[in-house]
Amino acid sequence: MKKFMTAAVLMAAMCIFAGCATSKDKPAEATTEDIYAQEEITPVEMTASEFVELGKYKGLSITVEKTEVTEADVEEEIESYLQGYVDYKEVKDRDTVKEGDYLSIDYTCKVDGKKNEEYSDEDAEMKAGGGEMNEYLGSGLGDDFEVESKVIGAKLGSTVTTEFTFPKDYEDESVAGKKCTMEITINSISTEVIPELNDDFIKEYTDCKTVDEYRKEVRKSLEEQAEDEFDASSREELWNQIVENAKLKKDFTKEMIDQEIDNLKIQNKEIAEFYFGMDVEEYLTESTGMTLEKYAEFSLKGQCVQSLLEEAEKITVTDEDIQEEYKTIADENEMDNIEDAKEVYTEDELHSMIISRKLFDKLMTYTDVKTVPASKEDIEEVEVEE
Repeated sequence: MKKFMTAAVLMAAMCIFAGCATSKDKPAEATTEDIYAQEEITPVEMTASEFVELGKYKGLSITVEKTEVTEADVEEEIESYLQGYVDYKEVKDRDTVKEGDYLSIDYTCKVDGKKNEEYSDEDAEMKAGGGEMNEYLGSGLGDDFEVESKVIGAKLGSTVTTEFTFPKDYEDESVAGKKCTMEITINSISTEVIPELNDDFIKEYTDCKTVDEYRKEVRKSLEEQAEDEFDASSREELWNQIVENAKLKKDFTKEMIDQEIDNLKIQNKEIAEFYFGMDVEEYLTESTGMTLEKYAEFSLKGQCVQSLLEEAEKITVTDEDIQEEYKTIADENEMDNIEDAKEVYTEDELHSMIISRKLFDKLMTYTDVKTVPASKEDIEEVEVEE
């Protein structure tokens, strides 16, 4: 009997520690390690051959979309990078708010004629335009809340007033269903100043020396990203076929499924809440298109398939493989030594990563991969989801 542990998140976790090769001197982002306590995963104990029989896994054909990097993509990436160094300049030559201005405001909400401190603030900074003020100041109030159009065109130092009623089912029961008057005072008006893209900027804020060199590096990075996405999609498409082709000899028990659901929740909690702001159950059902029970069954079947394939293809991991992987992680993330890498991943985690990679590399040699260009709609959909 072999203990199985789901490993869906382990490969993706590698990306968290990868930095941008073309940038430098930017603040390090906080990790989720201090935000979420690590919960214990309890591997499901089962004998793979008892539940699953391998189907066809050699000679399969898959069709996968691949993104072609365009000049527009390169320019968009550069523009996004410049936005990270944007500055704000206070407007001195006019006193009227225009769309796109950045404002410092005081806003006061009066409920039943009295100021409500919970819904009031001073020196709040926000953009006037694109619906951002309505979204921020009217959070949870619905589409009927409108204040931005009143602010745009208003004078510096003036106060704009809007009235609304909190929905009856508003989360805060103390104000639910009550009328409110919001007064917004415009303290200052600023405009966004995007730094000029020139060799001086490139030398100071990237590892490149010229704009042309930086553009080439950006293109290279985007092309590598597209290749990684294509590779991941290819492996996912192939794996789904292989698992589907395998025969389930008998059903997994309710206890196995319940335990696997718990494991999947633990594995995906950080991604769901920290990166997508979603409940983990909602995230799993939306991202997989399955119920938790069906996804747990698919995961357990996949684990059995993987174990049988590792045996059939004689996939193994040596101590040298583990140490080499630690060295790679340390080098790629500019760690002082491999001991730092060992603080990030246990040997068991690396073993799962390496054996999965070796197996998929072998399976891909048996597979006919057809490539088709990704449509613009598909590309936009991916960007929205990210």
